[in-house]
Amino acid sequence: ATPVDPYNVSIHVSDFDGGATATNRIIPVANLAPEVSIVDDGSDDFVVRLRAVVTDASALDTFSFDWNVPGAIGATHLATIQFTRPSSGLTQARVTVTDDDSLATSVTASIVAGTNDMDTISVRPSNDVSKVTVALTT
Repeated sequence: ATPVDPYNVSIHVSDFDGGATATNRIIPVANLAPEVSIVDDGSDDFVVRLRAVVTDASALDTFSFDWNVPGAIGATHLATIQFTRPSSGLTQARVTVTDDDSLATSVTASIVAGTNDMDTISVRPSNDVSKVTVALTT
């Protein structure tokens, strides 16, 4: 599959009086980029753990992950990432998910260090102005 797949469609139409016609057309069908969200994946007092959740119109697509997180612990090419919990300020975790058709979606989670061991994660898709806030408690 590619970002646009051409499909050959043949149509044959006949009426009750014996008239008939046929035609062939090539119809381009655009593939869709994956939809991505970031969720808490078991954070604790010391480490923030996030997971990229992917949905896609095609059950056949496979995905690659590329996280950009300051202080990442371990691999940055998996569906999950972990990093040291920020003690103050703002930390941003961005993941880009690319499907096997080379279509990609990026999402950023902003982790704001709070008080009483509570952080707030705001997730905003790069192509959308909507915002979802998730509180992480330890």
